[in-house]
Amino acid sequence: MCLRLTASQGSLPVPQLSFSRYVNESNIQLDTKVGLECFVSSAPFPITMYIGRYKGPSQTLDTAEAWQISETIRYSKPYTFTITADSFAEDDIVCWYKSTYNGQKSGFSNPVKLVISHLPPPKVTVQPKFFSVGGNYTVYCDSTLDHATNFSMSLYYRTLPATPQTTLIHLGSLNLTGNDNRILVRQTNANIQVEYVCTMKMLYNGKVLHSLLSNFEAAIPEELPIQLVRNGRRGGCLGNLNIKLRDKWETVCQKPITADSSSAAEAAATAMVACRELGCGPAVDWKRVVDRSISLITTAGVRCSGSEKKIRECPTEDLVCRDINTLSIFCSDALPPPKLSVVTYGPVSTLYATDKQSVKITCSFSSPYLTSSDTMEMVFRLNGSILRDPYITINSSIDFEIFAPVPEGVYDCVFRLDRTSLSHASNSVVIYRHNPPDPVPIILGILTTVVGAAILLYICIFRTTKEFEVNEIPRSSCEPEATNTHRENNVNYLPQQL
Repeated sequence: MCLRLTASQGSLPVPQLSFSRYVNESNIQLDTKVGLECFVSSAPFPITMYIGRYKGPSQTLDTAEAWQISETIRYSKPYTFTITADSFAEDDIVCWYKSTYNGQKSGFSNPVKLVISHLPPPKVTVQPKFFSVGGNYTVYCDSTLDHATNFSMSLYYRTLPATPQTTLIHLGSLNLTGNDNRILVRQTNANIQVEYVCTMKMLYNGKVLHSLLSNFEAAIPEELPIQLVRNGRRGGCLGNLNIKLRDKWETVCQKPITADSSSAAEAAATAMVACRELGCGPAVDWKRVVDRSISLITTAGVRCSGSEKKIRECPTEDLVCRDINTLSIFCSDALPPPKLSVVTYGPVSTLYATDKQSVKITCSFSSPYLTSSDTMEMVFRLNGSILRDPYITINSSIDFEIFAPVPEGVYDCVFRLDRTSLSHASNSVVIYRHNPPDPVPIILGILTTVVGAAILLYICIFRTTKEFEVNEIPRSSCEPEATNTHRENNVNYLPQQL
């Protein structure tokens, strides 16, 4: 907004105008903000300051147009006007003031010439932010001018690590017109480390303006090793997913998981691949959690399908992660199954107990990935139903006594962490109730049988002995008995002498 002043020039002390300390007069860039400080040491305060174009010695306050007006200034201090460096402001600039007490005005300050000498540097980005060896990426060079048209951009690169002798290699240039404000290059099968930079030039007000070099942006194919971090402890099979990027471990941001999207399947597949890569067994559980130990997450967008061998083979995307949600993964080796043993019998699979016998079972658990700060419970089950679930300490055992009569069924133990994550079940024992018969009737029956057999044997032996004593020549039971009808033949005779 321009204001025309009509008061005449007075005899007040003139102010001084200069660029602010942060302004480089030799590098004023198009469309950037430039600070100009107007200062007067003594004046009839309070005053109001003005700034505008200086058209030469013939200019008076009557013809001066104020670009900006300050608020009321009540004591001696520099007042900073912020001017946009464009074609309108590229000229000699002066400031002046007016006393709000009596309306008297000062003369013009010394003129300061605003000369636009450069374009603002463009911006280089590489997407995705991280990619694996052999992966693909795209390099973008974007203009930072709001209304630039008909300009050219050039892209350069150099290999890493860079030394003072490393030169920039021109990759290509392109003239842009209309609404186009970027150039891009796609790279495939990336195997070497390079960094990119770009420049821009444009014809402006009859002169060619060049930009300074943009930012240098590295494109580094990553091995992308991973680790799970829990309670500050790294290298286990349980915790939040971290990826090593640019030699720094980064927490991976997990986008919101909804039932009606593919995010849940991608998170489950990512957990599966992570456990596989770490050699921690299959993934048992995963969840999206808040990690308050970090303040910013810059790595995000891991989208596995489940068939990959390593996380670096999974597609990635760049996400704006405004919160601190990450993917917590629980692999099976983090919680190995507990060990079950029956007191006095050991780790048996089957046990018979009478109605009057009680049974004591010991469940033990040990894991190198847990600490004393973890919440741990040993769940004792019968046929899959929880009987007891007491808290335990790390690397310990606990006894469960089952009082007579012991219920029949399958007994096992499961370790539970943080009230949610369960290990695989321990070895189990099947308990049957068995009541053997009373031994007294059995013993009496055996004794009766033995005595009867002895009596029968005695009778048989005694009778046979008597028969041999009565008959001199016992007839064989196999010889037929001779039959004679004459009576005299039934009489036993002595033998005659010859």
